[in-house]
Amino acid sequence: RSPAGYRIYGDAALERLRFIRAAQNSGFRLDDIAALLELREGRDIPREEVRAMLTDRLADVRRRLSELRVLERALKRSLDACTQGGEGESCPVVHEISLTASGRNKKAR
Repeated sequence: RSPAGYRIYGDAALERLRFIRAAQNSGFRLDDIAALLELREGRDIPREEVRAMLTDRLADVRRRLSELRVLERALKRSLDACTQGGEGESCPVVHEISLTASGRNKKAR
């Protein structure tokens, strides 16, 4: 530690941290990152295991993209509904959300 109490890390620790951050930014889970670190640090991890990990991540990203497309369409419909009508009128979207929250809107389920 430094005289001020800060931890001092060496180059190897900083490089490891950078690798972890890059893997996180690529969408890998912590358990996946641990396996990738082992691969990086010399333990052979079978190519099939890495391929399965990448396949799982890609499937997860595709699923999330699909969910985001559904959300995008719903938000667009809500914006269109809220844009219609005159100034000063109550937005129907707020009413619709209230109905959904209270369980009275069966269409939203």
